[in-house]
Amino acid sequence: MKLTDFIISQGGQVVRIGHPQMTRFPEQEGFIDLAQIEDKFMLHAHAVGRARFMIGSLTGTSHLGSAMNTPTAITNCVDPPYVPGCWRDHDVVLNVSCFDRDGRRITVRELIESGDQNSVSLSHRVKSDGWTVKQNSPAHLVAVAKELMETTADCTAWRTPHLPLPKKPRPNCITWPAVPTIRPRIFGLN
Repeated sequence: MKLTDFIISQGGQVVRIGHPQMTRFPEQEGFIDLAQIEDKFMLHAHAVGRARFMIGSLTGTSHLGSAMNTPTAITNCVDPPYVPGCWRDHDVVLNVSCFDRDGRRITVRELIESGDQNSVSLSHRVKSDGWTVKQNSPAHLVAVAKELMETTADCTAWRTPHLPLPKKPRPNCITWPAVPTIRPRIFGLN
């Protein structure tokens, strides 16, 4: 709720998407809960496509932000830099926080350079080396919301979706194997 309250306090509006089994949020001005409407994926997709920005976790709907060219932050990531659902230049990845046995925070840069920035390696480090992994705190979520608010400051209302059309002739092929590229920014890399 802290993230919702923060965005609303800044004059924003929060539209939550998801599924009806999610915990209900209390009603408040500036908050719309589409998660409580069953079988409305297209409504959720439309809301994401018109949103100023999207903050989500690695769930099925997280892919909608990048697909709709909506600036997106994916939270509680374990496997960057290749995060599904976050592939545009304006997207942001917010990693989990990792700590060694002595409580020293291990930076994302250290995790990437050591090859430990993936769910398999982190699970091993937790079991074998006494590491701990903590999900993003409300303060982390508010910080990434501030960043997205700054980078989307020119958008003060629901945005008009803009997806560039491919130049003709349209490519009717799939390149395989796919070549991964690192597009999103990793929030708080150090």
